[in-house]
Amino acid sequence: MSNPDLVAVPLRDGTELRLLAGVNPLCEFEAELARAGFNPTHELKLLSAGLGGTVSAVRALVWAFARDQHPGLTLRHVGDLLGTDGEALRKGLSEALNRGSAEKEDGETSSGKPTPPAD
Repeated sequence: MSNPDLVAVPLRDGTELRLLAGVNPLCEFEAELARAGFNPTHELKLLSAGLGGTVSAVRALVWAFARDQHPGLTLRHVGDLLGTDGEALRKGLSEALNRGSAEKEDGETSSGKPTPPAD
């Protein structure tokens, strides 16, 4: 079964980069930006509002959203992709943010998996 929150971004080389927003990718994004000296909360607000954000933030968020779908993907590789497919990746990133933030039915996470039962 396919995940409706998954965003497939077609790349110029005929492949696609699959992006999926979620709690773990957002935590990885925050950790990466904090390590680099950026304010991840500020950057995410800018990106979510479509107001830009730094190139480092765009690269880190694409990387974080794609990591689970593309093991071995590096920040450097994402930077190269932004150089060739930047517009498509920005559109895909916006779509992934929208899908990931959409209100879910009770008991459902953004991955479509049920939440664990409370003890």
